[in-house]
Amino acid sequence: KDSNGIIGYAPNGSGGAVKKAEAPVLVKELQGVHITSIASGSNHTLAVARGSTELFAWGCGEQGQLGRTVEKKENIAALVPRRPGLVVGGAAGGGSLRVLNANFLTHLEALHKADPSGDWTDAMDEFLAHRRSVGAGGSGVGGVGGSQGGGVEMEAVAAGSYCSFAIATDGQVWAFGLNNMGQLGIGSTDSSTTPRKITGLSHVSMISAGEHHTTALTKDGDVFVFGRGDQSQLGLGDGKALHESPQRLSSISTCGVVKVCCGSYQSSAITDTGDLYTWGFGESFQLCNGKSADADTPFLVTGDPVGAMRVLDVGMGGQHTVLLAKSE
Repeated sequence: KDSNGIIGYAPNGSGGAVKKAEAPVLVKELQGVHITSIASGSNHTLAVARGSTELFAWGCGEQGQLGRTVEKKENIAALVPRRPGLVVGGAAGGGSLRVLNANFLTHLEALHKADPSGDWTDAMDEFLAHRRSVGAGGSGVGGVGGSQGGGVEMEAVAAGSYCSFAIATDGQVWAFGLNNMGQLGIGSTDSSTTPRKITGLSHVSMISAGEHHTTALTKDGDVFVFGRGDQSQLGLGDGKALHESPQRLSSISTCGVVKVCCGSYQSSAITDTGDLYTWGFGESFQLCNGKSADADTPFLVTGDPVGAMRVLDVGMGGQHTVLLAKSE
């Protein structure tokens, strides 16, 4: 769905959309692709094969979370993955043209469905002129693609409610989508319809994002946070409403953190010894500390029964938390 209501689940083959799926359905557009990482936001989905330079994104693209501009007349076509996928990284060039060609093809398909007898000569002329400007090093679709059709190899994807992240095999992170609270970590609150490299992060092993905030974990165990913080979801304790760039969460960055997880307005971390830290919005007791109150900074959960167990995994929703733990 988007701001206009429900778009649907998938194209129905006659210009409309299947409104919902009552049982799991194979994503046939990705058959033959060895997908190794998936993520979903509120209304969009991401998938990538480790080592590939292509990222697949489908669903609602109203806030730029698909890594491209999706016109209203194209929203049904965007309900399924498109081949070729989005190529992330590098300078504008061959990869940009590859994505640009695919974008235009989707656009033409939508126009043809709306008016099968239409003449799209003007649209073709405008596209070819724009394509030439991209190939000549113009502004194009900067941030997408790579020279000679290249791009960075992907390791994993992550999604916030209305934004997306791609982690490269070298630990660099690319972000796109809604950024009204700085949740992309790109140093501003400007949203982006194309992937932007987060310059303040490197050697990242995982990303987790909530409604408007993001947490990143590096291979060295450092935790970084950015985005909205007015409900303590960043855990910095500085009282600031937001941070546009990654901030090191020093209070737990030396604790051996091996996983981070975000709920809508709260966050958590697990250490290599099985300790659980939580912080942020806690009105519904979702911080596992027995309190219906926010936590400004990471809190070590020590109460029964969690405190006596080794926490192995954590998942957070809007107002609840689920843990996988075992007795020591």
